[in-house]
Amino acid sequence: MILQYNLGNLQKVNNYREAFQLVGMPSQVVSFVGGGGKTTTIRRLAKTYWEEEIPVVVTTTTHMRYEDVPYMLLEESIEKLIELLDVYGKCVVGNATDRKTADGTSKFCSTSESFFEEICQEMERRGGVVLVEADGAKELPCKVPEEWEPVIPKQTTQVVAVYGLDAIGKTFAETCFRAELAAELLHKKIEDKVTTDDIVCLAVSELGSRKSVGNKKLHLLLNKADSDERIAYALQICKKIDTMSEKPENILITGYDLYESR
Repeated sequence: MILQYNLGNLQKVNNYREAFQLVGMPSQVVSFVGGGGKTTTIRRLAKTYWEEEIPVVVTTTTHMRYEDVPYMLLEESIEKLIELLDVYGKCVVGNATDRKTADGTSKFCSTSESFFEEICQEMERRGGVVLVEADGAKELPCKVPEEWEPVIPKQTTQVVAVYGLDAIGKTFAETCFRAELAAELLHKKIEDKVTTDDIVCLAVSELGSRKSVGNKKLHLLLNKADSDERIAYALQICKKIDTMSEKPENILITGYDLYESR
């Protein structure tokens, strides 16, 4: 399920490329920041490109879960990148690292800036897209960035800030990466429970979702809308943000499709 907020209402959208308003767009570099759900969203967006035979590269400026696929590239070789794109039309690229996820899966890390520039040039030549996981949250639904975060490449054209609706009603300590920073920013305690107003504040703050975004287009993605209650939370958040002058240009809600059986 993908819903888009528009003039006080939530409207269904067909696919992730349409949701992020990328249909008919020239070559783009889209960076994903914020809480948990970035990798899943990147994969779903990448799938819409693959299905339309548009070349796509997935990479990271931090760390990302390793994928055991034939189009995984863990070295900085433009020749091998081109070969994988020619064969598969897609590539997941980075450098090897000894880091692992909580479940023991290996991670890979960022490429050099110079190789990332080569990737962008190649994808521009092909009319493709580069999708970048530009932030880490240890799979927690909420995130406030440290001074050095997020790591958004200069080539980025659009930014997607992700929040999990499952944070609402639970404490900052339970659900927020950098919980102390979130509490300080919101004048709360880490034992306090996250509210819809807290998500609103983080979503519009220059120390939250807007950090390092500059004049790039900003999308807000509220994920895990897997119940009527969470969809109601999402609509509350959207309507409150809609009254503000500084706000994301596009707000999306994703989750299981509760409406198919109705």
